[in-house]
Amino acid sequence: MIATTLTNSELLAAALAADPTDAGAAAAFTDAVVEDAGAGAGFLGYHPEMGEAKPVAHIEASLSHYGRHYFLSTPLTLKGRGIEPLGVLTAARLVGGEKNRRCGWKEYKVTLKAMEKLQAAYRISSEMLLD
Repeated sequence: MIATTLTNSELLAAALAADPTDAGAAAAFTDAVVEDAGAGAGFLGYHPEMGEAKPVAHIEASLSHYGRHYFLSTPLTLKGRGIEPLGVLTAARLVGGEKNRRCGWKEYKVTLKAMEKLQAAYRISSEMLLD
């Protein structure tokens, strides 16, 4: 099986890069997340303007304008107090249409308290731009 030759991080990276419409890729992503849950969990900020690569993560986050909540996008289904589903990212809403890897991902609005709990369980990446 492929999981024995690749590390969990490599398996997760391959699953994230795969076609989201492929059922096998979705299953591989789910398997990678389950195997890798908690390993290296936390908030991973990166600065693309400084040439930093985007880290492999389960969830992509952006802080709201006033800093009272986060907007998350992920292929995972999140539930709980402080987590409000906003819908699914469709091809019409994304640059690149159906070829965009985030097509079919779910969007959430999350309170700061809920974000702390998610950081303990998942790897979350956030793009941080310089002023």
